[in-house]
Amino acid sequence: MSWRHEYLETKPVRMASFLSTILTACALVEKAFFDCFDSRLKLDTDLMRMREVFAVQKRQTAEWILKEFKFDQYRADLEKQIALGSSVIP
Repeated sequence: MSWRHEYLETKPVRMASFLSTILTACALVEKAFFDCFDSRLKLDTDLMRMREVFAVQKRQTAEWILKEFKFDQYRADLEKQIALGSSVIP
């Protein structure tokens, strides 16, 4: 079995939207797993540092996508998605 994704989209705007959605989904899955075991995982300082870095990078990526592709009409929705997928930085 192979878990690979072949994406043939060539329009940058659509690719950015798709990748942003995937990033949000990954963040939500990570948060769900972390929340299940947070009493133990909070003790792992390396993991907490990685989660902080991920939260910052996720916000920077979202801001870049909004600015680069002029998705201002979606800003509120994207910020809600970012907040949902982040337990480290609101």
